[in-house]
Amino acid sequence: FSAPSSSWHTSSTRAPAVQGCARPTPPPTIAAHRARHAATIEAAVTRGGRADGFANLAASLSMLTTVAFPYQVYQRTHSTLAVGLLGAVELVPLLIMALAGGAYADAHDRRRLLIVSEVGLTGCSLVLVGLALMTAPPVWALFLLAAISAGLSGFQRPALQSLAPRLLPAHLMPAAAALESFGSTFAA
Repeated sequence: FSAPSSSWHTSSTRAPAVQGCARPTPPPTIAAHRARHAATIEAAVTRGGRADGFANLAASLSMLTTVAFPYQVYQRTHSTLAVGLLGAVELVPLLIMALAGGAYADAHDRRRLLIVSEVGLTGCSLVLVGLALMTAPPVWALFLLAAISAGLSGFQRPALQSLAPRLLPAHLMPAAAALESFGSTFAA
């Protein structure tokens, strides 16, 4: 059995070029697609491009909302018990949706999952701003919004964590891990 011959097949013997006819360009491969994205990420990792700035901004805003929920609950209730209950209310959807998000990310398009969850988290942040501007926001609304936000965050986390190993070559993984650690530390 021999492989079918094609005009872009690389071999030691090349077919003679026909004058006036250009060789067809090879179709893009998955490797070429990954290489293009890896080059973009590599530029961000090694030269401090836009991607790391957006990632740090998103991480900073995420940490800001993480602090804003307990702060608003405490300001509204003056109860540390209510703040502790808020953590419990956030934990349940976070764990459940992380499992669902991992299964969904394995079966569907991770990029779409990330876009939809980021839009949802942005919506939660805007509602949180609206609640913060109210003179007396209802505590139940803060609890509900915190649960929704934690669920969305848990749903996107598996897809988000799987991006770097899929896009970057192995030699850039330490730099990407350092950048992610810096972003998390800076956001905290």
